[in-house]
Amino acid sequence: MDKEERTWMTPSGLLTEGQVTHALANLTDQQKRVAHLLGYGLKQWEVGEILGISQSTVRDHKRAIMRKLAKVKYP
Repeated sequence: MDKEERTWMTPSGLLTEGQVTHALANLTDQQKRVAHLLGYGLKQWEVGEILGISQSTVRDHKRAIMRKLAKVKYP
């Protein structure tokens, strides 16, 4: 039986598991931590409190994450 590849919906289209893995590999460790916490639905100020950084730094990381994810090639 063939294994079905998982996909994720983004505003620009579907990402395959390989594309997500590639995109995450291009994030810094701090960007990965920010993305992880934001993915749980935490607010920017909450993420900042947890990581010991300012809300504006969280916002900067979020922007950098979005820029990097926007560079992923879609099928």
